[in-house]
Amino acid sequence: MALLEPVPLTAGVEFTDAGRRHRLVHVPHDGPLEMWVLEAYHGDSWEGQYAFTLEPFEEPDFEVINWHIGTNPRSPFTQRLYVQRVTPDRHLLLNGRVLTETRADGTVTELEIAEETEVRRILDEEFGITAPDGATLLT
Repeated sequence: MALLEPVPLTAGVEFTDAGRRHRLVHVPHDGPLEMWVLEAYHGDSWEGQYAFTLEPFEEPDFEVINWHIGTNPRSPFTQRLYVQRVTPDRHLLLNGRVLTETRADGTVTELEIAEETEVRRILDEEFGITAPDGATLLT
């Protein structure tokens, strides 16, 4: 889940962003620097969103990582449609066939999309994306 604002780099402190609960925690690993995990509260448990260390990176590092994530056949981002939009009052996620809306009050609604025409409409109206003609959006 994407964040709207920067957050303090403090372990164990819960914060709310666009109605969603988050926290940063340390987790054990074999590296020389502490491993941080951004967690989001979903349903009745905390779920890891992504992990990081405070190791500095240069721009070419990000280019290589992004290229790999966007092109590797084993990457989840090459296997299914994944689009997010975060505004102050809601978080919208289209993950494959499931559209999830989380409102600022914490209300979550999910909708399974069955038709490709509906996916195209949602991409256009909710995300401002026009999918190319001929692109297969649902697998």
